[in-house]
Amino acid sequence: PKTHMKKRRINKIAIIGSGIMGSGIACHFANIGVEVLLLDIIPNALNDKEKALGLTLEDKLVRNRLVNDALEIYCLDAYFAFFRGCLDVLCLYYSWSYGPLHY
Repeated sequence: PKTHMKKRRINKIAIIGSGIMGSGIACHFANIGVEVLLLDIIPNALNDKEKALGLTLEDKLVRNRLVNDALEIYCLDAYFAFFRGCLDVLCLYYSWSYGPLHY
């Protein structure tokens, strides 16, 4: 069955996250005349490392701290997951070749 949806014009949008994807989406909507509200989370205080480097809240390194910290954790997890996977493959190969491993 066909569903009949009423067409509506989008006049305003809000985008959460002003990274590469969010800012790209915002640009596309702005280019077609839609009012865009672009929201992002930024730190409201410097940490000790940033203070020691003489950075301000306006510095890109500080403004991107939350994303960079999350990315670092993700990459570290992915790194260890990769090697855990390699270890699993090696253990499986060993058990096929020489019998089960005994710890």
